[in-house]
This record gives sequence, C-alpha cells and structure tokens, in this order.
Amino acid sequence: MIRAGIVGAAGYVGSTLVRLVHEHPHLDLEFVGSSTHAGKLVSDIYAFVQDPDLVFSQFDPLSPPNVDVLFMAM
Repeated sequence: MIRAGIVGAAGYVGSTLVRLVHEHPHLDLEFVGSSTHAGKLVSDIYAFVQDPDLVFSQFDPLSPPNVDVLFMAM
C-alpha cells in the first residue's frame, strides 16, 4: 500500500484528490492538510470518508508528513 498525503485538501482540486485517493485500491490516505479545517475530522467535511481517525492537519514544510507521495493542491 502506498501512503499518500494531500496539502490543500479543502479546495476544489484538493477535495477531488481526497475522493480519488480515498477510493484508490493501492493508496492509503494518511495526511490531509488544510489550514482552514486543521483539527477537524475529515469525515465531518467529506461524508464519503469513513475513517474516524483521519484529521485535517496544518502542513509544515520543515517537518513534512511521513508519506510515500504528497499531492500539493495549492
């Protein structure tokens, strides 16, 4: 499984990426970055995400998330 993250997940492109990565059989969505929704559950914003532990986080370029691929939807 490939660990994936998305920075800018609250915008139009970011929300589409969240859906595509979440539904992809070989990707595991582990990081969802959004400055406007930081601290909120992803499932509260996107009903199609059923992971109760996935939370929007603030992206820090000096301490990037531990993922295999990071999508930048900025």
